[in-house]
Amino acid sequence: MTFRCPYCKEEFLKRTPFWAHLKSQHQLTAKDVLNELQNFQSNLSRWLEENEAKAISGDELNNNQ
Repeated sequence: MTFRCPYCKEEFLKRTPFWAHLKSQHQLTAKDVLNELQNFQSNLSRWLEENEAKAISGDELNNNQ
């Protein structure tokens, strides 16, 4: 398993150098990364819900024709 930096795409074979890289090169802590992932997940869930509703209403329009 490799650890890939989501910011510069550099890869690491071990977790410790990966976290050291995030801290030294991108000024991020594990807590910062976790917060970003949680925000991404929340935004993605919201987007999926909104677009699912649009897709359903679009399907209903097509079925009524």
